[in-house]
Amino acid sequence: MTTLFHDALHEDFGTWPIAYIPYGGAEFGEIKAVAEAIGDGVDDAYYDAWTAAGDRLAHEADLALVKGHKATARALYLRASAFHNASFHPLYGAPVDPRLIAAFRKGTAALDKGLSLGPRPAIPLAIPFGGMAMLGRFIPAEGDALSAGAGAFFKALTGPKTLMRFTAAEGADGHCEMGNRSLLNLRALDWLDERFEVGG
Repeated sequence: MTTLFHDALHEDFGTWPIAYIPYGGAEFGEIKAVAEAIGDGVDDAYYDAWTAAGDRLAHEADLALVKGHKATARALYLRASAFHNASFHPLYGAPVDPRLIAAFRKGTAALDKGLSLGPRPAIPLAIPFGGMAMLGRFIPAEGDALSAGAGAFFKALTGPKTLMRFTAAEGADGHCEMGNRSLLNLRALDWLDERFEVGG
């Protein structure tokens, strides 16, 4: 099997941002560039490469914001956050590596800047957890803004397709139908069964 990262642990953690690609959290070419910068390096090289990429994205976001390009700045801050948060996983251990804390703070700062530029403000939360507070953000949703272009995207697709609508009455109107994933799973799997004529 082909891998991006030479080290197995780096492959495990370094490929997490691939899951963020559909949401603008990374681009495959950027992840590949980070992997190439690490090469055969150890955990220090892993941290340095992800941090350099996160710093570059945050700097580009700052420049975009100064020029009044809020949407671009927001997207870049959110990507910078993803990169900083990818940097520190191999550093876990005792004693706590100060770079882990620095990366977490950079990632959180970039996230907060990105969220502050969004259409709805994120509400900071302190979630009780084991006698401490775990920081979180609540982002109010009004349906799924990302699905606004679903019709145009659907028309551009070629091949077998079905545009499935999910509603607030079903509790499935939010992004990725997270309020009712089982409904999405049932409809999607039924569609695949019909498409490939699977009996059941």
